[in-house]
Amino acid sequence: MIFIRLFFILCLIGILIAKYGTPELGLSALLISYYVLGASFYAVNIPVRSAFVKELFGNEAYARVNSFLEIENQVAAVVTGLAAILVLDRFGLDSLVLANIACLVLAALSTAAIEPWCKLGVDA
Repeated sequence: MIFIRLFFILCLIGILIAKYGTPELGLSALLISYYVLGASFYAVNIPVRSAFVKELFGNEAYARVNSFLEIENQVAAVVTGLAAILVLDRFGLDSLVLANIACLVLAALSTAAIEPWCKLGVDA
C-alpha cells in the first residue's frame, strides 16, 4: 500500500513537471491525465485496502468494517469531487496536485506506522 502511494506521488509530480515543461499540452490534457491517474489509483487502492482490512479484522468484524468503508468511499467520492472543483476554480491545478501529494504522503506515513503482524502466529 505504501508503494502504491509513492508511485502515484511520483506520477503527480510528473503532471506538475509536464505543466511547466511542456506548456503546449494545455490544461485539458493535464486534467485528463489527472483524472486517469485518479481512476487508476481508485481501481488499485480499493481492492488492496479491502484485502488489508480483511487481514486486520476477524470474520465477525470484517462485515461491519467493510460496510463502513463502502459508505466512506461513497461520501469521499462526492466530497472530493466538490473539493476538487472548488480548488481548481480558486487556486488552479498546481494547488490541487500539491494537496493530493500531501494527502498521499500522509497516507503513506500513516500506513507505514502500522506495526506488521501475522494471523498465523509467525513473526513478521
